[in-house]
Amino acid sequence: MVAASAVAERPSDNFVNEKVTSNNNAAREAKEGLQEKPSDQNSSGRPSSPASKKKSKEALSIDKEANSHGLTGQTSPFPPYGLAELEADGNNVQSVQGRALRETLKLHEKTEYLNKYEINGSTSVEEFRRRHPVTRYEDYAEYIEREVAGESRETGKQILCAEPIVGYMLTSGSSKGTQKRILKTAGSMMRNAMPFNLFEEIMQKQYGDKPQDVILAFVHVGPETPLPGGLTAGSGTTLGLRRI
Repeated sequence: MVAASAVAERPSDNFVNEKVTSNNNAAREAKEGLQEKPSDQNSSGRPSSPASKKKSKEALSIDKEANSHGLTGQTSPFPPYGLAELEADGNNVQSVQGRALRETLKLHEKTEYLNKYEINGSTSVEEFRRRHPVTRYEDYAEYIEREVAGESRETGKQILCAEPIVGYMLTSGSSKGTQKRILKTAGSMMRNAMPFNLFEEIMQKQYGDKPQDVILAFVHVGPETPLPGGLTAGSGTTLGLRRI
């Protein structure tokens, strides 16, 4: 999403992800229908790491959210992400960044925001740099307020984002004392779930994968604030967990 990727803000909650691992995971997930067909490569053509051969529970829960909003097949179906993928991407940073930009522009090319700069899915990296200025949150504020008011939901316009918005993440407000609203979509939640596989693989590599291994964490889920357009705003943790 253009706005979210261009504005870096600290979420209003500091939290630790909860994860429980055991040797019984594979059997339990297969029984629940959560295990994917094993493969030596993921859909991006990179070698798959052990932990990335199956989707994490978090990623699959986000898949349900995407399906409920009719986004299945419309958002980028990112493959599970593990150490092998991280190392491969780390060796090809420029290529990965270029691909991510092209996919983002293609997804949102019909939005009012990108049309303002005459940018679409065919725009090259060099052309994007030339046409799109360095921006701050204030450059998106007017578009965000229109989204918050429900204009895109009522008219069908693609204002700032092509994906249906499911809520707004509130920043801490530490920069200027005012909390900012960052658009969240089912697609962005799917992409945010990718690191869970990486986290699991790192923990297993460091501490092993034994039946008695348990990680306990406490996660705070706060209230959500109703907005004029019918959606709500809350911390990133709150929005994510309440939609799982």
